[in-house]
Amino acid sequence: MTTDPLAPANLALTLLGKTTDALNALRERAQTLQRPRYQGPDRRAVRQRLGLKEVMSRLLDENKELRRQLATPPA
Repeated sequence: MTTDPLAPANLALTLLGKTTDALNALRERAQTLQRPRYQGPDRRAVRQRLGLKEVMSRLLDENKELRRQLATPPA
């Protein structure tokens, strides 16, 4: 029975490749877990805050326009 002299090297390279892939996947997962996620009440609060900012911006624009109209004498 003849054995391939490169078989152990091929096996080692295959295992090294799979180990590297697994470590990369773990690293990516760890980075994902470290990022804050907006879910549940937090996500709702962020959406409500953005909505309030939009309403506030519209009110400020309307207020500016009304002040401008008041400052301009009628023709």
